[in-house]
Order: sequence, then structure tokens, then C-alpha cells
Amino acid sequence: MSYTSSFATALLSVGRGADDFDEEAILGALHPRAAPSRVSTAFEHWLAAEAEALKNRDSDALFDVSLDVPQVWRPEGADGRQRQLFDEAVERRGQTAFDFGAVISTHYAGTYFGVAQAVELDRLRVGIQSLRASGRVNEWEEAVLLTALLSVASDCVFSPGKHFAQPHLIRGGKDLSFLRGRVLQDRGVDVWRLFSQRVTTVLRRAAPAGGGHSVYRSTFESFLEDSAPLRGADLIYADPPYTAQQYSRFYHVPETLVTYRAPQLQYVRGQVTRGLYPDDKFKSRFSSKREAPRAFRDLLDLSKRLGSKLLVSYSGTSSGLTGNDRMIGFEALLSLCREQAGADGVRVYEFDHEYRQFNHRNTAVNGRLDKEYLILCDRV
Repeated sequence: MSYTSSFATALLSVGRGADDFDEEAILGALHPRAAPSRVSTAFEHWLAAEAEALKNRDSDALFDVSLDVPQVWRPEGADGRQRQLFDEAVERRGQTAFDFGAVISTHYAGTYFGVAQAVELDRLRVGIQSLRASGRVNEWEEAVLLTALLSVASDCVFSPGKHFAQPHLIRGGKDLSFLRGRVLQDRGVDVWRLFSQRVTTVLRRAAPAGGGHSVYRSTFESFLEDSAPLRGADLIYADPPYTAQQYSRFYHVPETLVTYRAPQLQYVRGQVTRGLYPDDKFKSRFSSKREAPRAFRDLLDLSKRLGSKLLVSYSGTSSGLTGNDRMIGFEALLSLCREQAGADGVRVYEFDHEYRQFNHRNTAVNGRLDKEYLILCDRV
């Protein structure tokens, strides 16, 4: 996914020069301007209502904004300016839409983000692209800015566990006492202020220039066909999914923010999904009970071809209750590894972790205690 490539490029300082990143000049170019944009003008009523609710610390008024603000998938109550934005969003489905400039505002305002936050995320994303297109920032500097922006999005997202699978559900009859505090906290995040701070943080954490790192964004299957970019790798670390859940759904909003493609939303029985998922979610072979064993064999074969060690992360369960069936059992995976590396070439490390469950209390698995394993296969 593109957003992970941004993280790696920024923090490993890929392409970083000795004199890169004039922080004052770059942030100055991205600083909010006084003049309203057509996006903020189109949402001015909802921006005002949200600002008033935050000022008064009125969580119920914030809920009302969240439930009522028109979106491309929920156009009821939209005025002419918003409908024009929605029409343009529909025209650009599946396309990069920097000239449109309202991908986040027209799809995720009132759900994952507040209205003001969505408008500002759009503004900053388009601004970063403009700096890159004009040559004012290079690839590494762009990655720093995108990493800071994604960090902000993660801070202000209104969802359980701060993931992007589903926003918090607001509905009548539900105990909203926890969400009343959370919505004030999350919607109160000032995107610009936090973004400028996170740029400084990323710059401080980034590796020194000249580390010799490279970043490649590709599918596992592509590397099976052409492993040349991985030549010389001493170690492959693999953390694939182990359940039928396609994990790309947990990251679709960050991916949309980086690629800035207007999504074609998935509809089920005539309704958008709660998570507002795109209909072209990536599907991993590791999330298929039929295909997972072959996928792991391919991973082991790739490691053998490269002469690399292989370190595989596996999430198990000590109680036998998983909540999500594993597509390949732990012993079956160990057996595959030993076929390639031999019994003496495989070591298992076990870690005790307590994972918080984000399921509804009626569907959460009682007694669940997942264990995390690392399986190290010496050069196979």
C-alpha cells in the first residue's frame, strides 16, 4: 500500500540529501490562508455548527452534525454547492483527484473525521502535491509531509482502537456515555497545529542521510516473478494476515489520503458499508483457507531463492478460541517451515500479549488470550 511506502521512505531517509527540508519555508507554504476555499464554502453551515458545538462542549450537537452532514453517499439535505462537489466526486471515481480537492470532505466528514478536519486534510494533501509537482519538495520531503499528515489522521479519527475499519456507531438506544467524551476529544484535534508538530517529530526520528536504504512498493506475487529488487537481503520479515478478514479494509482511508483517488464505494443490499469501504479492496492469498498453504510455500521458496533467513510473525490463541478461524494452523505452518529449513533450522519464539478486542461485547470471545509467535527459518 502506498501509505506504508511513505512511512518507510520518510523514516529511512530514502533519497534524503544533506541540505533537504527547509522546515520554515515548507510549512510556510502550507500554512492556512484566510480566504475560504470552495470546499469550506460548500460546508460552511456544517463547519459553523461543528465549531459552535466544540466551543460549547456539546457532544450531542456534534453527534447531530455527524449524522446530518451531507456526503456523496448520503446527499440528503445537500445544497447546490455540495451537490456540485458530489457530482464531481462521482465523475472522478477511481481517478486521482488533486484538481478536485475534496475527496476526504465528500466521503469521510462526519464519520471518520470532523467536518473541519476533513476539509483541512484535503487542503493539506492537495498542498503537498502542489509542492511536489512544482519541484519545491523532493520525494523524501514529500514522504515526510505525508507521514506527518497520516499521523494526524490517526490521532483524530473517530473509531474504536483508532483503526480505519469502521467509525464509531452513533444511534438511538445505544449507550453513548463513552462516545460523548471521545467525540469531543477526537473532533477537537486541530489538524494544522498537530501537523506542524508532527513534521518536526518525523524529521527528528528520521534516519541520517546516506544509509543506503531502498523502498519498493509491490505485491508479494510481483516479487515472486521478479525478485531482483530483493537480491542481497539477509532477512525477510513477513507479517501476513491469518484470518479471513482482508486487512486492507483497516487501512483504506490512509491509502485514499495518500493516493487521493476518489473511491468507488462498495454497496451491500443497496447501502454503503459502515466502514465506507472501496469496492476494489486488495485481497490477500494468506486470507484464504484454500490458498494460504500455497502462499506460505511460495514465501519459503522466495527465501530459498534469495538465500535469506525468514522471520514469520504468527498470531495464535492459547484457549483454542480465536474469534476468527486461522487460515492455516500453527502446527501446519511449522511443518511447512521444517520441510524447507529442516527441523534444526527452525526456531520458535513465543511472546505473551493481551490484545484488546474491539468487537461488540455480545460477539467478543470470552477467555481469548492470543499469543504472538515469531518463527525463524535459517537460510533455506
